[in-house]
Amino acid sequence: LLLACLYGHFRIEHVSGHHLRVATKIDPATARQGESFYRFFIRCIVMGLFSAWQIESLRLRAKGKFVSHILNRVLIYVLLESFLIATSWLVAGLGGLTFFLLQAFVAILLLELVEYIQHYGLAREITKSGKFEPYSDKHAWNSRHSAANWSTFNLGLHSDHHRTAGKSYPILSRKSKPNEMPVNYPVMIMLALVPPLWFKIMDPKLENGYKTANNKL
Repeated sequence: LLLACLYGHFRIEHVSGHHLRVATKIDPATARQGESFYRFFIRCIVMGLFSAWQIESLRLRAKGKFVSHILNRVLIYVLLESFLIATSWLVAGLGGLTFFLLQAFVAILLLELVEYIQHYGLAREITKSGKFEPYSDKHAWNSRHSAANWSTFNLGLHSDHHRTAGKSYPILSRKSKPNEMPVNYPVMIMLALVPPLWFKIMDPKLENGYKTANNKL
């Protein structure tokens, strides 16, 4: 599915990067307080690809292989995505290529909009040992709006997803969490597209007790 929207590397970055570094400044997918979605979108795409490459490089080196090895998943995904682009051109011409690239852009845009609203402004503290505090439910924005969750496979129950990443989506916890979104996902996504309105609604929540991403990370 990710290959179909030219975002195959996200599989590596999300599982091996985001889930380990969530709510820290070294996580490309955690939006910082005061960062508009548009700034986040560019930063996340660039740094997400860079992060996936780093993760894959370390994995291969640990196995005694070169970064350019045929088992490099980032390179495999790029080759497969190039094949899809070429195929759309050969089968349907310029119109087919344009449609394929447009649907990929929309898919990536929606994915990153969701990432933006899920962790905006939240951060894990640095402990006395110099390490990040363990992840807890307060490090993700949760949404228990039933209609929205029914249509997105419980995507709004994000706190529990991070706590137990392997848990099947139908059984994610619906219990109240420390950081609850004020409205459902569709409305939150639309708010994120208008930065002044987003900041007006979300920043006061952070300033009234929520952890912010501007601490010393």
